[in-house]
Amino acid sequence: MRRYIVGLLVIIVVIIFIIIRLLSGGGAPTPKQTVLEDYANSDTTMRFVIESPTQSAKAHREIEIVVGKDNAALTVYKGYEGEEVRSKSYPMSVAAYADFLRGLRLSGHYTSGNSADSMKDERGYCALGDTYVYEIVDPSGNATQHFWSTDCGTKTFQGNAEIVQQMFKNEIPDYDTLTEDVNLNY
Repeated sequence: MRRYIVGLLVIIVVIIFIIIRLLSGGGAPTPKQTVLEDYANSDTTMRFVIESPTQSAKAHREIEIVVGKDNAALTVYKGYEGEEVRSKSYPMSVAAYADFLRGLRLSGHYTSGNSADSMKDERGYCALGDTYVYEIVDPSGNATQHFWSTDCGTKTFQGNAEIVQQMFKNEIPDYDTLTEDVNLNY
């Protein structure tokens, strides 16, 4: 008899626990998934950076492409201090930016990645190859997303790197001309 009373009490406690969980919403709220097209009318931009292998400051280069609702810009930097070599900007529109964002989301899976604190800093993971950075930058200049991939295979970015990289390059009509003297991937 005692065993049945204990079993009944356990069942009652479990039922009460389930009712409380259901009434409280089941725990912590799930964060809302970013829909990139929501940024089309904002000053939030998408940034893609190609960084050359670790080498002398004189030889080191970075190519940065920033796309927003007003323009798409390419800047080439030399050294590790970010000395600008050249920059060019092209006009954008909200409609063009919305299409770009939709492509990043649907074809490139731009917001897919590992955001573990231990992997936030991409430096050194591919010292002899190129590193690629994929960011969402808020209007104050802070990266709200920072994923990366490398020629060496190590990465936090889980989207389609090939498509995303080509989409950014396509926003710069004379990308090949502007970057023809930049020696990446030694």
